[in-house]
Amino acid sequence: MNRTKIITLIGCTCMAILFSLFGNPIMTITKNGLTNAYCFGFSHSNVYAELVFWCIVEYTFLLIVDNRMVKLKKLLIPFIIGLFVSYICVCRSAMAALFLWYMGIILSRKEMLPSYMLQKITRLIIPVIGVVYAVLVVIYANRSQNEVVQSLNILFSGRIGITAKIYETTGISILGKYVQRGIVDWDSYYLLNSVTIDGMYSSFMIQIGMLYLFGLSFFNWKSSKLYSGIECAAIIIFSVYGISEVAMLNGYYGFPLFLIVYYSLKNNVYLNGYRQRNMEIQ
Repeated sequence: MNRTKIITLIGCTCMAILFSLFGNPIMTITKNGLTNAYCFGFSHSNVYAELVFWCIVEYTFLLIVDNRMVKLKKLLIPFIIGLFVSYICVCRSAMAALFLWYMGIILSRKEMLPSYMLQKITRLIIPVIGVVYAVLVVIYANRSQNEVVQSLNILFSGRIGITAKIYETTGISILGKYVQRGIVDWDSYYLLNSVTIDGMYSSFMIQIGMLYLFGLSFFNWKSSKLYSGIECAAIIIFSVYGISEVAMLNGYYGFPLFLIVYYSLKNNVYLNGYRQRNMEIQ
């Protein structure tokens, strides 16, 4: 899967460059009305940067899993590529996530943090971020001028405010519901012309339903005792990056979702029987 994604991504990038040579303006977009950011034909430069980031995470993850003693210098080229892509895509979140991922690699390899500590962080991180995010949205929607909330909204590029604007009209969803996005009435408090659901936790809170966030948290908690250090690092990055991007819920994007599912079902009697039958057939 990782190989297929990398080959496809390289192909799309080459096509975008080729088309741009013939005058098709699909290479860049304008962010915030000022900055040109490379998107290579994708809908947004962040989408491209995130896809490259997760390809790098998967690639380096597989290298480490296959060879625990893989040298750090072998991991340096993917880091440089990721840094360059996040820079030309003007994607701060991808750049920050890349640094966090490599920090996680170093910590897990050098065993600076014991596995049980990483497992505890991993166990709690999804529900803690989910609840804190929901509280921040509610505070913002109540038109609070709390400096911490306002600063966090700026840090996350206005995502708390956007979610609060939708929450103000739809409320929190428990089982999920359709949410209209797009043009909204101008409001001197929110300063928004349009809204979208941008972030995994926003999506759970407003559209998918909080019940499913609790479900994901439960399966992650149930599986966390089986995670290795590098797997904990991957799921922590997945959880933190989900604050700003909704695509984390697509397995091909944020592959740690597969880790959660895999370990949740690892001791499933039916699946183990299925595996055993397959082995006997082979």
